Amino acid sequence: MGRFISLSPRHPVTASPRLPITPSPHHRVTSTVAYRSASGEGLTFRFSAKQCAGCPLCSLCRDPDSPPSHIRQVFISDYRPYIEAAKAYLHSAQGKADLKLRPLIERFVFMLTHYDGARRARRRGQEKADFQAKMCATARNLRQWLGLLERKVSHATA
Repeated sequence: MGRFISLSPRHPVTASPRLPITPSPHHRVTSTVAYRSASGEGLTFRFSAKQCAGCPLCSLCRDPDSPPSHIRQVFISDYRPYIEAAKAYLHSAQGKADLKLRPLIERFVFMLTHYDGARRARRRGQEKADFQAKMCATARNLRQWLGLLERKVSHATA
């Protein structure tokens, strides 16, 4: 039995490790020919209108504006297992805890890129770009620390 791969809620796809693919849970239409995609990293499966005839999910799977004689193409990315693992992680307890921290991190990244010069590297090379990012983060941390000190002093004198 293949593993379930959902391309979208409109058309579920089952793919086995040997690459036959079925675009419906009824296992009616099967394509054993996979084409390496020229425009993306993955495989493209093609289904003729004859293969799709009689499938109860044909209206969900095929575009209603396409002529009945056109082929149906399904693209499965090479990165699909990683995307599925990331989705599963986000639904776990640890993933939900990480998502709660995201606004704090996003705010910090926004300040670095918009106010502290971390949007573009000034020099070539990964080491120099890494150094620049670290210096921008250090400058941001110093500004925050000085702001905290100012607030402490103003509260102490008030």
